[in-house]
Amino acid sequence: MADDHAPLRASATRHDPRTPIPDEGTAQRAKMHAIEQRLKQLAEQGHVEAMTQLGALYNGGMNLRHDKRLAAHWFQKAMDAGSHVAAGYTMQLVYFGSGDLARDREKARSMAHDCIEPLLHAAQQNGDADAMMHVAFCSAHGLGVPKDEVKAVEWLAKAAEQEHAVAQYNLGRCYFESKGVAKDERLMVKWCAQAAELGYAQAQYSLGLCFKRGTGVALDEIKAVEWLSRAARQGLAAAQYALALCFKHGSGVTKDETKAVEWYAKAAEQGNAHAQYALALCFEEGAGVAQDSVKAVEWYTRAAEQGKPQAQLNLALCLEEGAGIALDQVKAVEWYTMAAQQGHVKAQQQLSSSQ
Repeated sequence: MADDHAPLRASATRHDPRTPIPDEGTAQRAKMHAIEQRLKQLAEQGHVEAMTQLGALYNGGMNLRHDKRLAAHWFQKAMDAGSHVAAGYTMQLVYFGSGDLARDREKARSMAHDCIEPLLHAAQQNGDADAMMHVAFCSAHGLGVPKDEVKAVEWLAKAAEQEHAVAQYNLGRCYFESKGVAKDERLMVKWCAQAAELGYAQAQYSLGLCFKRGTGVALDEIKAVEWLSRAARQGLAAAQYALALCFKHGSGVTKDETKAVEWYAKAAEQGNAHAQYALALCFEEGAGVAQDSVKAVEWYTRAAEQGKPQAQLNLALCLEEGAGIALDQVKAVEWYTMAAQQGHVKAQQQLSSSQ
């Protein structure tokens, strides 16, 4: 019998980091694409269960593509048609403010109150894994039921045993964060790995970080790149940024600043502030891409507007020097001030010297 507590080990067959990263999920993605098309056909014909399943595919990636906006769209349609499971998914998106839905904890609480009874019935009487996962979420956050992290773990475990990828990933997080269960990094990796193998993008990204950091598993930068690549190909911005860093620094793969820029750009276009700042630096320095001060300012601005202090500082410097943008001392001071208020030491020094 396998030891559930044994740490995962890197495969004995290691890929040469000088060769292209293997795309082991091609066949699975082709299969999921066919499923997507069939579900979409049924959903457009008004099939409520297909709407919910299609939303779940987009919500998790699942070897397809990670798209919270499309997920929210189909969940809303299914919810409007009376699906309590879809209501549970929408409740979670509203709770966190995902998929273009505004973060609204009170609205999420109200939604939970409306759908918790049918979800409990589906979980208890029908063994519905989706319903179990939603009941677990409600228990963990005290939405519609008293807050009880132990019960949340119990429901997640039941759903995870049914190979529900999101439940497996969340159960792993509970083991990592000591929520409702004792901290156990090896069990965290176990459940995260199962969800990752099922194609859940967030789990693939997290598993990649585990291999990169040696958390609950033997450190293996090559394995880290493989899992980060799988999540990045599904469109998960955080994974795209992490993969770009691997190419930038030659971690687990041959150093390639051009590829780093490509992945920075993909994440930046999705609004990842870290990637936007990194891409701006690449344009400013001509690293992996032709030097372009105007584009550098464009990306510094996007990151600065999201509150990234390093970007605010660099944007202020550009404005002060007229690099890639018209010289504007007043706006420079405004950005220095924003960065300084976040504790950025150099911005504070620049602000003092300009006064």
